[in-house]
Amino acid sequence: MGLQLVRGVLLASLLTPAEFGVVAVVGIVTSYSTYADLGLSAAVIRQIPIAEGAQDTAGVRIWRWYALFFKLAAEFALSAVLLGVVLLQWDSLRPDLRFGLLTAAFVCVLQGVVVAQQTVFEAMRQFGRSAVLLTSFFGLNLVAGVLGARLMGTRGVFLGQVVAFAVAVVVGVALGGWAAREPLQRERVRLLARIGIPLAVLNFFAYNLVYVDQVMVAALLGRSSLGTYMMVLYVGSALGALPLALGGVVSPMLMERYGAEGNAEAIREYTWRPVRVLALALPPLIALMWIAAPAVVTLLLPLYAESIAPMRIYLTGLFFYCLNLGVSSTLLALNKHLFNVPIVIACIGVNVGLDIVFVGHLGWGLNGIALGSAVTYFVYWMAHTTLVRRYYHQRIVDAVARNLVSGWPGFMLAALVVLAWRLGYLDISRPLVEMVYLAPVLVVTVVRVSWARLPRLAHTGR
Repeated sequence: MGLQLVRGVLLASLLTPAEFGVVAVVGIVTSYSTYADLGLSAAVIRQIPIAEGAQDTAGVRIWRWYALFFKLAAEFALSAVLLGVVLLQWDSLRPDLRFGLLTAAFVCVLQGVVVAQQTVFEAMRQFGRSAVLLTSFFGLNLVAGVLGARLMGTRGVFLGQVVAFAVAVVVGVALGGWAAREPLQRERVRLLARIGIPLAVLNFFAYNLVYVDQVMVAALLGRSSLGTYMMVLYVGSALGALPLALGGVVSPMLMERYGAEGNAEAIREYTWRPVRVLALALPPLIALMWIAAPAVVTLLLPLYAESIAPMRIYLTGLFFYCLNLGVSSTLLALNKHLFNVPIVIACIGVNVGLDIVFVGHLGWGLNGIALGSAVTYFVYWMAHTTLVRRYYHQRIVDAVARNLVSGWPGFMLAALVVLAWRLGYLDISRPLVEMVYLAPVLVVTVVRVSWARLPRLAHTGR
């Protein structure tokens, strides 16, 4: 994620916001392509740890092949459709967008292999291999993208992405081998469909919960504003690296534990400990990014100065979204993730509605887009985490109360952002004001860490 952020900053320094918007449009296509297999490949993230917990080595081998097979079959089909659409719309597409979509047809297939390899690595808790695969891809994508942008503009960015994914496929095969072919068994495929299709629907809408902003910015403010807002999303992705990394470690252990014991109580600690860790770690990290990211934009990317204020609003709202990721694997383990789909769909509706009000009626521009997302993330966190708590026999009132207790640092961050907005400091960089923002967050964090250590120190003293 850090390399991806650096890539975004460097590309923004080489491309205009309008050109960056074209890169974003093609990126939307390749991102949506990951759902083409209807979740059958992603479902093995649950099945492999459960098979390992049950000592089913044959099942592990079969699920590895299914992850690759269904992902490749879907991506090849989608790429063929994408090529056909580009050929039919050839004259109506801008040359740079047309070129990007043509390369996207190749990226989709290569990306499918990499995603399948990464899914298997994470499911089997091969975190070293997973890290090597991701680092090699993001590093090469950074170098190839920046070099391509300098030499060929947007076309160079698109070609660099093809090269990066192709090399990542080779690295993945070298690390984990190519999954051995296995016959398709009807019952196993049906099981993947029962788990994977709801998971794909959930992941698709969860993706749109975050990245519907791109569609709304393009529709309400134009492609150039989309290029500017991409800086906001890049910084948000960097913040999301912490909960994603934590989830990547905890989730396979949670799944394996559930596979071995088969009840919710067995995974209670794996469910709630990440929430406690994130509630403690996120506020100072957000405060530091609240200061550092706008400073980088001011110094290196003056064309993207309009992204500073929405970036700060968005980072604050991300506290609740990232906190929500702490319990993201529990419903999947319990095979109850389908019940989260209506919540996500409703929240997307809330996000779109708020964007229309804040931008279309109140004229808040990119600040309105970011604020709509921040409010939506709070609503989603409250609803989703309350749902998880219901499976631990907590009443709705008690669940909401516990959520408010665990999420109170986010309210502190929100109050500080509202204060900065009211005083007119949200879109500028002033060290004194930023230290005023950072100081209470750091003080509260130190107090909370000290308070958490008291019982341990007392026990040691005995």
